[in-house]
Amino acid sequence: MFLGPYDQGGVFLERGIAGIQRFLNRVWQLVMKYQDSLPSDELDVESQEDLHQTIYKVREDIQALKYNTAIASLMSYLNTLEAKEYLSQVEIKSYLLMLAPFAPHITEELWSRMGESYSIHQQSFPQANPKFLVQAQVTIAVQINGRTRTTLQLAPDASQEEAVALAKQSQSLQRYLNEPEVRRVVGSSVLRLINFANQ
Repeated sequence: MFLGPYDQGGVFLERGIAGIQRFLNRVWQLVMKYQDSLPSDELDVESQEDLHQTIYKVREDIQALKYNTAIASLMSYLNTLEAKEYLSQVEIKSYLLMLAPFAPHITEELWSRMGESYSIHQQSFPQANPKFLVQAQVTIAVQINGRTRTTLQLAPDASQEEAVALAKQSQSLQRYLNEPEVRRVVGSSVLRLINFANQ
């Protein structure tokens, strides 16, 4: 499941198995490190966003039979957890619950070592809170006459007019500005300003 799309098969090599073994060893070490000293403090907003976005991604990928990308999301989230100074119980337990469909035996053992009742496979899959799925900002590339000149950070619901106004204020674009008005704006994820600057 880790090596490629579920419905396309794949070449199963020993080095691929070694990679997933290293991943599971890291999970084991992380849980063992925190099993007796997990603070139950409330998570900060960034930690909650990381957790709930991972829950959402893994759930969606499982339902779409995209097991390899679900595992990739779990690997990425493991990097996030390992980089933190401390972890809460909800982070560790949610992680094990998400990993359980892919690694049933090791997650059952770790669940038990955390003092939880049998069995992890009788627990509900974590639910993503929609509140933490909305990005605070999105990155918009600004192109002038076909070339990307800078990027802007905007709210997801920002209007095109707000994006253009912010682009005009950007210091990195000042040397390209020679007209008071934008003649044409194209796109949403990429703000393309046509005839906004020297050719």
